[in-house]
Amino acid sequence: MKKSILLALFSLLSMNLRAQVFAGNAEIDGVKKDGFYIYLKGNDDQIFSSWKNYVKKFGAVEKSKNNVLLSSNTRLPEADKKPYSLSSKLFWESEKYKLFIVLSGSGTDVVKSGHEDYRAASNWLENFGTLFQAEEGVRIENEKLEELKKNKSKLEKTKDRLTREMEANVQQTEFLMKKLEDAKFAKERIITNQLQNKKDLQLAEEAINQQLKQVETAKQKIK
Repeated sequence: MKKSILLALFSLLSMNLRAQVFAGNAEIDGVKKDGFYIYLKGNDDQIFSSWKNYVKKFGAVEKSKNNVLLSSNTRLPEADKKPYSLSSKLFWESEKYKLFIVLSGSGTDVVKSGHEDYRAASNWLENFGTLFQAEEGVRIENEKLEELKKNKSKLEKTKDRLTREMEANVQQTEFLMKKLEDAKFAKERIITNQLQNKKDLQLAEEAINQQLKQVETAKQKIK
C-alpha cells in the first residue's frame, strides 16, 4: 500500500516537472515560422544560457544574441540522425518566458505537428524544459543556502562582537571591583583615623583644661 502511494506521488512529481510542449508559430528575425514552444519560469539570462549549453550538445551554435539562437547540424537523439537547422527565440509572455523553436530540414522540410520527427523534436524540447526546471530548483535551493550562510555569518559576527563586549565588561568589572576594594580599605583607614582624631581631641581638651588649672595656680602666687 505504501509502495503504491509513493509511486503515485513520484508520478505526480514527475508530471509537474515535465514541461508541456505546444505547436504554434512566431516571428524570428522578421520572419514568421511554424514550430513549437514551451513555457518556462526563471531569469531570461539563465534560461537562454542553459538553452545555449543544451543546444551545443546536439549541434553547432551559429548565433546567440538578443534571445535569438541559431544552430546548424542539430541532431535529435530520437530521430534517425537527420541534421536540422534550428532557429529559436525566447519571448516574455503572460508573466513567464516562452521558448519557441523551429527545426528545418532540407528544402521546405519543417518539423511541425504530423511530421515524422515531431515526437522526437517535441521530446527533445520537453527534456530541455525538464532539465531547466531541475536546474532552476537547484539554483533556488542554492540561493536559500547562501542566504542561510549569510545569516550564519551575521550571527557569527554578532557572537564575536558580544564576546568582545563580554571580555571588556569582565575587565571593567575587575577594575571596578579593585577600585571598590581600594575604596573599602580607604574608608577603613578614614574611620580609624577619625577614631584616633577623636581620642586626640579628647586628650587635647584634657591637656588644655589641665593647663588652665596650672595657669590659675600660677596667678594665685602673684597675689
